[in-house]
Amino acid sequence: MPDRWIFYSVVLLFLMGETAIISANVLSASEFDVQTLERPVLQFMVFFAGLLFSFYIAKSDYRKLFKAKHVYLLVGVSLVSLFIVLVKKLISGKAVERWLFGGSVQPLEFAKIAIIIFLSYYIVSKG
Repeated sequence: MPDRWIFYSVVLLFLMGETAIISANVLSASEFDVQTLERPVLQFMVFFAGLLFSFYIAKSDYRKLFKAKHVYLLVGVSLVSLFIVLVKKLISGKAVERWLFGGSVQPLEFAKIAIIIFLSYYIVSKG
């Protein structure tokens, strides 16, 4: 297990955010509906999947993934997805368009990760 204090702080931040979501969604005990817990349960499942994925990544050897073709493929996919959103915005004529696949994927978040990975690869490869 990685550093336990980092793990505790991530869980604590998740619980604080989950508390805020539940308090904003649940109106009162008399108006309680099962559908009000749909989003917090979904967020808990995504958090748990992300936690399992982070444990997997922490145990894997990052040097196997740190090859030029993997890094440039990630950057290329990120740029193509950002370009698709731009084209979608121009075609739809909306003032703002940030989403891909009908509002479920925002490629800018993946592009941020791609930039971090690319810069770290570039700095390590150039010395």
